[in-house]
Amino acid sequence: MEMTYFMNLLEMRRFRKHRMIFSILTIILILSLYSFIRKDKRENNVGTYEWKTILLYNSFFDIKGWEFGIGSEPFKTKKCRYNKCIITHDRNLIKASDAVVFHIADLERDKPKFRFPHQRWVFFQMESTINQRNFEYKNWNGLFNWTMTYRRDSDIHIRYGAVLPTSDIKDMYYHHSSNDMSLNVTKKTKLLAWMVSNCKTQGRREALVKQIEVYVPVDIYGKCSNGKLTCPKNKSAHDRQYDCFTMLGNKYKFHLAVENSLCKDYVTEKLFNTMTYGMVPIVYGDVDYSELLPPHSYIDITKFNSAGELAKFLTELDKDDARYEEYFAWKKKYTAFSYSDSYHLSWCDLCEKLHTNTTPKVYEDIDRWWNKDTDCVNPRQLMKSWKI
Repeated sequence: MEMTYFMNLLEMRRFRKHRMIFSILTIILILSLYSFIRKDKRENNVGTYEWKTILLYNSFFDIKGWEFGIGSEPFKTKKCRYNKCIITHDRNLIKASDAVVFHIADLERDKPKFRFPHQRWVFFQMESTINQRNFEYKNWNGLFNWTMTYRRDSDIHIRYGAVLPTSDIKDMYYHHSSNDMSLNVTKKTKLLAWMVSNCKTQGRREALVKQIEVYVPVDIYGKCSNGKLTCPKNKSAHDRQYDCFTMLGNKYKFHLAVENSLCKDYVTEKLFNTMTYGMVPIVYGDVDYSELLPPHSYIDITKFNSAGELAKFLTELDKDDARYEEYFAWKKKYTAFSYSDSYHLSWCDLCEKLHTNTTPKVYEDIDRWWNKDTDCVNPRQLMKSWKI
């Protein structure tokens, strides 16, 4: 009987031990599962966030999805930090939309009849103010909550491209294509190219180029070339641009990245494409390029007193490969992002802002913010010695 008692006691202790081990393992499993779920939510930033609907109210040069895409898939494929957003063109969904985006360049007098309190109305513009004077901005005062433009003081900054320190690129939704060409100076047999589609501009860049042509040849591609020089043909606009800049990068040492307007923060994709595709950009704009680009990575037209002086400098670099290659030393520490690498970021930012920003905001005078607060320089003042 005593033996039976000890056997039962031993069995009970063994049972308690097993139960304790089981309890500990269960707790570990629960904690691990909880940690995994929290990590998954943190990485995907979806958690319990509700879906947000973004209505593209009008057209964007007849491009479906405004170069970003329709539905929710673009936010996932572009690896946006917040991806629970849906883009639509369907105006029947205006009441359910969290953001209504208006492309100012294509906007007529087609204002929505109602404005729902929960919505953010977004002012979207990629062209400079000087090229969009006919829009009746005052009729929209007090209606826009956010601005989405090329200006760096916008609520959502549209990036035409970027050059960033490679060590600082930690953002998972910054994409980099394989377009960044390795430098091969021996293949570059031509001096200077200009890809251009707007032939008469506020910035008078066409007058500058005519003066440069007196001293060195400028090969012009695009709508202003009179058909003399053409890019590789491709059905897709994106692929056409890729093929064209690839061809230019293989042949030419320099590319004229000159802006059509001399306005605050107005720097377009041709600058960043030039750097991505292996050419030295010759820049012209009302911009402090030292804030945007690495030192000794570009040539600023405004620093030269005449076209002859600029042409002489380019000719000297053309004859000296070592000096020319110094303009690519930035590649050791920086990475260039073209327009196609960067444009999606603004839509990622809009989605994130819809999920995280609840602070009320309204532009009582959008006319003043866009037109009067955007300084556009007279080119004749900027380039006095050139006499354009």
